[in-house]
Amino acid sequence: MEPLSVGYHAVERANLSEKSMVLVVGAGPIGLLTAAVAKAQGHTVIISEPSGLRRKKAQEAEVADYFFNPIEDDIQAKVHQINEKGVDAAFECTSVQPGFDACLDSIRMGGTVVIVAIWGKAASVDMAKLVIKEANLLGTIAYNNTHPKTIDLVATGKIKLNQFITGKIGLDDLIDKGFDTLIHHNETAVKTLVSPTGKGL
Repeated sequence: MEPLSVGYHAVERANLSEKSMVLVVGAGPIGLLTAAVAKAQGHTVIISEPSGLRRKKAQEAEVADYFFNPIEDDIQAKVHQINEKGVDAAFECTSVQPGFDACLDSIRMGGTVVIVAIWGKAASVDMAKLVIKEANLLGTIAYNNTHPKTIDLVATGKIKLNQFITGKIGLDDLIDKGFDTLIHHNETAVKTLVSPTGKGL
């Protein structure tokens, strides 16, 4: 529930109207769950993700309506083919400059970019573009009293958590299997359940 609450808070920060259109850049665990929340709330969701495995997972989880590869596709052009005005909000979940640029390029006039990723370095912002678009640039960190709303999305069946659980291990296997998966198979791993009682699960 915790990472889903991160996604919920990010979507909440965008202050979307009903049936908005959003772009999620990056379909790692947090991007995937941010897309899931937006989709569950009735918004049209576009995902930009270079990894074919992650795009496939997003498609299987049905968290978006459109899926694009930023290595092969011009994301701004694809977005404007779908909606010539651009998206209402874009969620940056990659912490890489091209991801942020795609967000700012793809929003409509007065649209919102929400930075969900934790950046470990400075980023550059095209201030002229930000001003001309009258764009809103927001940060988001963790969550703020969103667990009850997140639980409700799951309890009502709008989000099915089982599709995001990609592994189950016991505490005894946490080092050998758990961290190995995170390090060497991070394109396919979303969330792994760990039993605190030895082998468990």
